[in-house]
Amino acid sequence: MLKFFCDSLQVDVSDQQIQVCRQTKKIGSAKSPESVSIFPIDSESDVSTFCAQWQQAISGLEKPANLLDISLDDTMVRYFMVAPPPHARSFKDLHAAATMRLEALFGVASEDWQVTADWQMHANSLACGIPKILLSKISKAAKQSGQHILSLQPRFIRAWNACQKKISPDTWFASVGKEVMTLALQKGGQIKSVKTIALPVTNDETWLLEQLHRESMLQQLDMPSELLLSGDVPAAWLCKLIQKNAYGQLAMKSLAGKSVDQPECKQKAEIV
Repeated sequence: MLKFFCDSLQVDVSDQQIQVCRQTKKIGSAKSPESVSIFPIDSESDVSTFCAQWQQAISGLEKPANLLDISLDDTMVRYFMVAPPPHARSFKDLHAAATMRLEALFGVASEDWQVTADWQMHANSLACGIPKILLSKISKAAKQSGQHILSLQPRFIRAWNACQKKISPDTWFASVGKEVMTLALQKGGQIKSVKTIALPVTNDETWLLEQLHRESMLQQLDMPSELLLSGDVPAAWLCKLIQKNAYGQLAMKSLAGKSVDQPECKQKAEIV
């Protein structure tokens, strides 16, 4: 039987580096990650410098590939919720409302940002702003390197889409990176709020619970009974799967890909 394989690169872009993971996919099966390489890159540099750094990183791979799945760090984008304007009739109306919301929340010029969302005419939409200059740099760098972009998504959006089957209607979801956590608050299967929060130096479960409580009060929602975590989840957060605290009982589940079994932990964290 013939087996067809497709090689691609998972490229995670942040302000100061890109992480490249080679993936091999047999047609009809899931992608299998192979080696991971990290290269320095300055996302604030001019286009020519950025392209040169990108080319140097890709050429340094032992086995390069021409197909790219790109993920942008959440520090580089802006997430927000936007309500449909009264009497909205078209995508143009929704997009105009989102660009005005972006400007109001973050004080940026909307013409410099590409705004996308899960556009909804009769409910709030989850929107994301990405700097156009960043998209231009990545597009030019890939083109000059002879590569094709299969997908380009912010980290939280990629994780959210990948975890949809595991997220129940009232589960809160957090995508955790090296510097920030992006938290989505859900109720009845609808995202009520999304916020990117800077991580502290010490990432213990007390800090996490405080953030959850703070956001629940701000949004006037009950504390969740379950929190689903994805990404670079700190070990301290997984130390207690069932966390009894002043705010109620919270079941924490992780998609980090490994369990944490430390002597001081009362039970092992569950991996879903």
